Amino acid sequence: MTFVEKISERIAISIHRSTPNASSVAVLRYSLINLINLWIFMAIVLLISAFTGHFTGALLSIIAFPLTRYFSGGMHFKSMNVCNIVSSVLVLISIYLPIHFWYTGFVINTLALLILVITAPANVTRSKLEKKHYPILKVIVALIVSSNYLFNSEILALVFFIQALTTIPVWQKLLDKYQI
Repeated sequence: MTFVEKISERIAISIHRSTPNASSVAVLRYSLINLINLWIFMAIVLLISAFTGHFTGALLSIIAFPLTRYFSGGMHFKSMNVCNIVSSVLVLISIYLPIHFWYTGFVINTLALLILVITAPANVTRSKLEKKHYPILKVIVALIVSSNYLFNSEILALVFFIQALTTIPVWQKLLDKYQI
């Protein structure tokens, strides 16, 4: 059991004991694990970006990446620690990779939109969401990515493109093959 899982277990038990109508310990634990891992990812990105003077870009990225991922799905690692590190590195790349929106960014944003319209939602088979709702997720993610045509953000273009790449099935097959 990882450190995050242990903390989540303790908090879940505490919530369950003190709240009469609380969900089961297992449900609380699962939610807390996801929430704590999101905080870890955000903290890594914000700390590194704050020290290097890219805090605003980091704020934009740590909102856009999880939001897009929530509606589009994507590949899943076996280890949450690996997920935190890889997610942080990918988001940091989007912050520090110098591109211009009206050259590379526009093309990358368009590619992200096309990939996500084709592949989203990806790897959501474990969720209880019925397949009849998948087109709604496609529309939501398409609207999110299309909004960058108004903002013209290089960072958002890269965040959306990186997230779009995680929805391509071949990446999940490779992770499963090598049990990463």
